Amino acid sequence: MTQSMLYVTLLVKLLFVVFVPLALYVLYSNRKAIFVGVFSGFLMMPINHISTHESFHTFSMTILFTAFIYYLLFAHVTKKHVDEALPRFLSPTGLVLPVALVAVVFLHPQAAFNVLLLFGTITLVQFVYRRRSKEHAVSQMRGIYGQFVLLAVVFALWAGQFENTYRVLDLMITGVQETITGNEEAGQVVQQHGESTAAAGASLAEIFVKLFGVSTIYSLLAGGLVLSVLSSRFQARSQKTDGVVIYFAYGGLVLIPFLGVHFLGDIDAYLFRQVGFGMVLVTILGAIALFHVASTPFRRDLRPVLGVATVVVLAAALLVAFASPFILLPNAQVTETEMNGYDTLLENQDKEVRIFGGVRMGAGRFINALQYSEDGRDRGPEVFNETVFNGGVTGVYDTDKYLVISQYDRTRDLEVYNGFRYTEAGFERIKTTDGVHRVQSNGDVNVYYIDE
Repeated sequence: MTQSMLYVTLLVKLLFVVFVPLALYVLYSNRKAIFVGVFSGFLMMPINHISTHESFHTFSMTILFTAFIYYLLFAHVTKKHVDEALPRFLSPTGLVLPVALVAVVFLHPQAAFNVLLLFGTITLVQFVYRRRSKEHAVSQMRGIYGQFVLLAVVFALWAGQFENTYRVLDLMITGVQETITGNEEAGQVVQQHGESTAAAGASLAEIFVKLFGVSTIYSLLAGGLVLSVLSSRFQARSQKTDGVVIYFAYGGLVLIPFLGVHFLGDIDAYLFRQVGFGMVLVTILGAIALFHVASTPFRRDLRPVLGVATVVVLAAALLVAFASPFILLPNAQVTETEMNGYDTLLENQDKEVRIFGGVRMGAGRFINALQYSEDGRDRGPEVFNETVFNGGVTGVYDTDKYLVISQYDRTRDLEVYNGFRYTEAGFERIKTTDGVHRVQSNGDVNVYYIDE
């Protein structure tokens, strides 16, 4: 099971690295475009380690999967593939595209909604350009009206049956309303990360440069490309590029306000998911801009400088490819003894007693991995906040509960985070608090029964 999950994460990353350059090749049919695309894909800019991760994380894997969708989109609208057996408005890739769009809905509806917004914007842009300027490159491209309608229908039918869809929508609306009325402070997730970073001995600016330095460079390249195309100052080597850039430019104009909504209220935890999704678009647009920069004749003495810059950018991206002390994040690996500890707890658990994760992260991921059931999805996310944990874990709830604390939890919070939220006194108090009984231990995981 664990090995299969690792293979899936590897496969999705390879898919991203393969289809970013193929998307560029559709536009230019140039080997240099392939090189620039592979280089850009290896930077893995959609992974920011805040809300998107390199581990088995469904949203993160889904946004990497969208590179395949964009390749199919480019190939379809630019008429890269033609089959005389099909009507003019269809193409072989256009027939595969609906399959990929349906797949993204099942992979993660939240990412699918972003794709739906993007495709809806592209559809509207196509409609407007065909009415106003029939000779423009956008007007000459194939439409995606059918694919958009199919995606909208499948998304509505699939996501509409889950309560979480309406919960997130309600939180989004409530967040906007309370921010406008002054009852809610925007960007709390950013403030919390800033406080945690300062407590660990680093500055927010330092972490921003490490995590988003390369992404900022590509964002500037992408922004310059978009402005050049929209102002008609960009002479593309391929007319296909103009249309694709315009599609993504207007798509970004729609996605940016949507990202801004996630800055508000109780859904700000999803803010950096939206950033990760947007970085897939930035990767492609930045790669297009970089291809044109690389195609510009340079003086010979500048070529070594460009080579060094390439190595530096790649090294800077690879340094943050995985969670590490360099970016003040612990490794996300889970030991076999930790899994065994949860497995033993689930086998012997009193089903009427809820399981609480000790610090920062609940037991939900372990429960889903070892004993998944749709009815049990609400059992695991609970954790004791730092105030309750440090002050004593009894007398908070009316019912008994299990408390799980791993050696990983203790090491991370006391040695890496210097007891910023969960203190050593809090960990020690658990051992001596009346009503708290240690019922299981394997050296890596301690399980306490809290008798209320």
